[in-house]
Amino acid sequence: MRLSLTLKTIGASLLIASTAIGAGMLALPLASASIGFPAAFLLMMIMWSFMICSALFTFEINLRYGSAQSIAYLAKRVLGRFWHIISFASIVILFYALLAAYISGGASSLTSSLGQTPLENIVSDFSISGWQIIFTLLGCIALIFPASGTDYINRFFFIFKLGFFILLISTLFPLIKSENLLISIPFDFSKTSPYWLAIPVFFTAFGFHGSIPAIVKYIGPHPKHTRLAIISGSLFPILFYTLWELCSLGTIPMIGDNSFATLIGQKGELGLFIDTLSQMSEQGQLIFYVNFFTFFTIITSFLAVGMGLHDFFKEFLTNFKIKQTHFLALLMTVSVPLFVSLLYPDAFVHALAFAAVALSFLAVIIPSMLVLKMRHSHPYGENTKYRYQVFGSSFMPKFLMLFGIGIIIAEVYNLLY
Repeated sequence: MRLSLTLKTIGASLLIASTAIGAGMLALPLASASIGFPAAFLLMMIMWSFMICSALFTFEINLRYGSAQSIAYLAKRVLGRFWHIISFASIVILFYALLAAYISGGASSLTSSLGQTPLENIVSDFSISGWQIIFTLLGCIALIFPASGTDYINRFFFIFKLGFFILLISTLFPLIKSENLLISIPFDFSKTSPYWLAIPVFFTAFGFHGSIPAIVKYIGPHPKHTRLAIISGSLFPILFYTLWELCSLGTIPMIGDNSFATLIGQKGELGLFIDTLSQMSEQGQLIFYVNFFTFFTIITSFLAVGMGLHDFFKEFLTNFKIKQTHFLALLMTVSVPLFVSLLYPDAFVHALAFAAVALSFLAVIIPSMLVLKMRHSHPYGENTKYRYQVFGSSFMPKFLMLFGIGIIIAEVYNLLY
């Protein structure tokens, strides 16, 4: 029993890490080049501290309610219909945007990765639309299984992701130049401060909150183990992001032909960023490491986000007493993102700009409101075994609400200016 619970805790922490560490990680150096590594690291730690606190709020309200439920369900039961609509829309928009991006990016990464293997001849046998369908089917096969099955598959992919990340970092680390880390270049952002642009990017980099109800349901009513899984899982992104920032900002110069100044001038296109990074080393295997690390990063994020949305739709369908909720929820999870990525390959690129706004409601504002109300309306009973309350009394949730509103203001400002 204890061994099984420990293994579940490890698996849950990896699922949380996989949800956070997605393809957006590749954009972190582009967002932070103008503020420099020291400021980027400080911003990253600030965002992590706020997001881990809001994640523990989400865990607390699930315990207080007595069962693992989505934010949308709890908002409906506790806050009323209006906030239920806001939370429901936030979850669907955020997860659909992420899944569509993962399908598009995953298909491209899959073809690039296979192009580095003896299977390179089959890459041209399918169009990019065909590879998008293949990538989605690979994800569906994993999501068909119960949560425990998806967890084991995710662990398998996570090991590969970790392996290629170690190879990638070990290749780039000797190339780091300390002078690159201590300077930042003031690019022309049309009156927009680079800090305003970096804040939403780093905020969404720690967005794993939608998967917490599935994690609570998977581990069971064990507060210590669930809390450990959430905190330890969130530490993986800090390690990954810090090393990635060090190697990227430390190897690519700030000015010159192959520099961040050139990349920003070309609107920070990720493909160009990867090509520029590959040119920093004379070792030909670097592009191989980058492609496979990108693929396993995307597929693990697809599974983690897909698991969260699949669980959300199963809960939604159960309320209407619909049978065969597992397969119908799976169809609802993948069909819309696949359709959008096939019909409009770049449509969700713009939608991702709103991800920070949706995540602010889903991960910060609504959980803080629920905590404030449920600490009075849903007090714990006499059984202290399953109790858990985040520190800070009523000050912390109120402060987090202001933080979430600040993120929305930053993103709206970026979109307008």
